[in-house]
Amino acid sequence: ISGTHKLNVDYRYGYDYPEEEVVHTGIDIAGAMGDPVLAAAAGKVIFAGYGILNGANDAKDPYGLAVMIRHSFSYEGYTIYTVYAHLKKVTVDKGDWVESGDKVGEIGMTGNTSGPHVHFEIRIENASGDKVQNPELWIAPLVGHGVLAGRVETTMDMVMTTKELWLKSLDTGKTWTIVTYAPKTKQVDDYYHENFSIGDLPVGQYEISTYYNWKYYKTTFFIAPGAVNFVIFHGSD
Repeated sequence: ISGTHKLNVDYRYGYDYPEEEVVHTGIDIAGAMGDPVLAAAAGKVIFAGYGILNGANDAKDPYGLAVMIRHSFSYEGYTIYTVYAHLKKVTVDKGDWVESGDKVGEIGMTGNTSGPHVHFEIRIENASGDKVQNPELWIAPLVGHGVLAGRVETTMDMVMTTKELWLKSLDTGKTWTIVTYAPKTKQVDDYYHENFSIGDLPVGQYEISTYYNWKYYKTTFFIAPGAVNFVIFHGSD
């Protein structure tokens, strides 16, 4: 999936909804009401309207007005889909062909949402059926940027869920708080087996840190351009 704009992600994949028995299955990209929503890649529109989750054109569907595209390329046998939800307006019809960058709708607040944004999902279809993926592992970073992913686990190889880490650019001083996937997150990348990811990080030196058993741990590393840079924290290592 091509990356042509800086993403303003304000709610990431795998984050928990404390009041519900579900986790976030995409990323929320902030924007203003009515901003254009563009197709991430070429493909055929296979859904446009209400009811992507509940069916039957249900106007109370949590996704609100949504579009789903089945893309014209695959990856290692996976058919790839993207979903764009909470739209104010849909500007394509089921069966339409779209190219990368074509407008498919406008940012809105339909469905379960507290502010204007587009909920963006990556889904793949293989022998195991449909499953969602972390979009930040599938979107090509901007020129001069990279992606950070990682796995945070205890000394007993248990994955640590909803664990806070802190990321700091040593070049600019900018900081990010990272939260690992919630316990109910079942769908991770088949290769990385990650439990967090953050995209569009400028190339440079970074520090990542966390607490484990009341001790503070940190390390420095380099974000390389155009790549998924991977960090593993295993207990105190």
